Amino acid sequence: MNAELLYTSAPEGLKRGSRGFCTVVATEGLPINVSQRLESLSGYRHVFQPGEDRDAENPVCYSHLRFTVGGRPLHVVSRIAAYGVDYSQRTNKIAHHIVVDRPPQGGPVPILQSDAFLRSWDGTCRTKPQGPSLSGTAVASAICHRWESITGDAGWGGQLAAAWSASS
Repeated sequence: MNAELLYTSAPEGLKRGSRGFCTVVATEGLPINVSQRLESLSGYRHVFQPGEDRDAENPVCYSHLRFTVGGRPLHVVSRIAAYGVDYSQRTNKIAHHIVVDRPPQGGPVPILQSDAFLRSWDGTCRTKPQGPSLSGTAVASAICHRWESITGDAGWGGQLAAAWSASS
């Protein structure tokens, strides 16, 4: 499965009768139990309110979660951020969740660092025929120089990467 869901505040959502905080974009065929789980992961607490001097400093929350839905193991990589005010002038957020059966080589970090995440919404609710393209998000194997600079031994970084690959 390669799917996505975008969750924000809208006067009308993708699902009939939905409004307020709801799904506005989703991949066609996304199972309802997966959709509901993703919606439940979409919480965000603003540190600074829209219009305040420091509102641009609201944190962006990134996450990678593994869970099983309907007996199927899934990886969810998410980006959740402040998103100004909504149609009713209340604080808004935008949560984009990408679901994959197995993340690319190198784990979820290449997805988190890619441009796969939507950072805005055009106001049109829609179903997409397929999930986002994640081509080019794999990371080639290399010596863990940063790990070595912190711990003194690059080998343990490789052990961690190998454990990640074996567990996903």
